[in-house]
Amino acid sequence: MSILPVLLDAATVVASVDYSQNWALRSVRQATTAVAWDIWASAATLNGRVPLPKGLDVEGYIKREKLDRNDSNKAIGIRRLQQVTELAPDVLMAYGEYIEKENPKVKMIPSFLVGGGDAYKSLPKKEMLAAQDKKFLVIPVVVASKEGSPSQIIAKKMGRSGDHVVTFMIDFESKVIEFYDPKGLTCEDRGDCLRSDAKSDLATFLKYLKKTYQIENFEVKQNKEKHQWDLHNCGVYLSDYYERRLIQRESADSIWAKPKTTPEANNHRANILKSICGFKN
Repeated sequence: MSILPVLLDAATVVASVDYSQNWALRSVRQATTAVAWDIWASAATLNGRVPLPKGLDVEGYIKREKLDRNDSNKAIGIRRLQQVTELAPDVLMAYGEYIEKENPKVKMIPSFLVGGGDAYKSLPKKEMLAAQDKKFLVIPVVVASKEGSPSQIIAKKMGRSGDHVVTFMIDFESKVIEFYDPKGLTCEDRGDCLRSDAKSDLATFLKYLKKTYQIENFEVKQNKEKHQWDLHNCGVYLSDYYERRLIQRESADSIWAKPKTTPEANNHRANILKSICGFKN
C-alpha cells in the first residue's frame, strides 16, 4: 500500500488534537509513536505472506474440524493467519484452548475479547478454580480506542479496527498479577475502556479482579517497555507471552526483557498456526 497518504493523514490528525484534554495527554505516547514507526511498519508489512513450515495443511485442519460449517469465524481467522494482519478474537480463543491443553493448570476467559455486558458473569469463582486445581487465570481484554482519538483515526485510515488487546494473568501460586500491554503502557497509562464494558477502564477492572478474587495483597507486575512497533501484532505478542510464560515457564521479567522484533512477530503467526492445528515438525 502507498504510505505517503497515510503519513499525511496522520500528521493532520495529530496536529488537530487538543492536547489540553486529559485523554489527549495520555495519548501523546501512543499518537507520536503511531505517526512514526508504528505506521511505517504496518504499512510496509500488512497482508504479506507468512512462511509456513512444509507439511502444515491449514485447509486440511479446517476440513477435519468442520470449521466452515460449525465455526466459520474461527475458520476465517485461521486462514487469515497465513498473512500479516490483525489476529481475530477467534484465533486467540483457539490459542487459549491450546494453552489450556498444554498446561492443565491454566484457565483462560475469552469473554472480554468481544463486546457484551455478560463478560463479567463468565469469571469463575475462586473456589471453583481451587477445586479444579487451576493456578493461572488468564484474561485477554480488548480495549476500544476512544472515538475520534488519533490512534483510532490513523488505524482506520489503514483499514485496521483501532482496537487493541492486552492481557491480565493471575498467578495464584506465586501471588502475582501480571498485566501485559505490548505497547508498554500500564493500566493507569492506558485510559481506554473495555470493549465489553464502556464504563470501565483497565485500572478499574484491575481493582475489580483484586476484590473479586480477594487478592489485594498480590504483587502487580506491568510491562513498561514498548515491544509492539506496529498497529497489527498485539495478539501475536500476547500469544508469545502465553507460550513462554505458561508452557515454557519463563518469568515475565525475562519475557519482557527479550521481546520479538516486528519481523519475528509477523512470522510468529506460523507458530500460532502450528499450535492450533496440532502440527508437529
